[in-house]
Amino acid sequence: DPLKHQAILLFLQALCSKGSFALDELKKTRLIWCTDNSLDVPSANIYIDSNVPTELAIALSLKFIKAEILDTQSILSPWLISLGLQQLTTQNFIIEGLKFIKKITNLQPTPEQQNFILLFTRYLFKLFQRNQLNEVAWDLLIKELKVLTIHSKLQLPTQCYLANIYLPEQSLQDEDALPTFPNFVSSDYAQAGDDMQQWKRFFMTLKVHGAIKMEVVNS
Repeated sequence: DPLKHQAILLFLQALCSKGSFALDELKKTRLIWCTDNSLDVPSANIYIDSNVPTELAIALSLKFIKAEILDTQSILSPWLISLGLQQLTTQNFIIEGLKFIKKITNLQPTPEQQNFILLFTRYLFKLFQRNQLNEVAWDLLIKELKVLTIHSKLQLPTQCYLANIYLPEQSLQDEDALPTFPNFVSSDYAQAGDDMQQWKRFFMTLKVHGAIKMEVVNS
């Protein structure tokens, strides 16, 4: 029962605050009930508070304390951090996700890898909508995020163009002049009810191209 576990942790926290119990002893005790239903010792490998989808957390081997255990007054969170747990920052999450993507060395990822990339990017899109991606995060993503194309291949954002679904400046996807053009962003990112203008802004911020620019070269 998460509420009983919460009561135990609050009791231990009260004892520690009174000096009746040594924090160092608790750091060696399996008292953290995690989302995978394991009981573990407090450590920096266990995170507090996360809206990260379960599938992403599992793929990235991220471990979280059960959210139901945390009290609404947030008394436990600072104490749990003093025991060794940590908050999962946006920056940490992005770094872990990019590490996973770097391991995908094949140009055409497996269905499982494709699913991860879609889930990861959709979560980044939600962060973008909440204005939670800072300049450092964008810089990382532009350089290291891989984008899934309509041909299920992975490319850097700067090597891709917006598919028609994302309302590009030029609708190039169906042009006869580009019959084998490979790098249009997959339409699988978008879900029912999504704002395509926001997806367009998201991908354009990643430096995905919305048009082909013509340049006159002097011979």
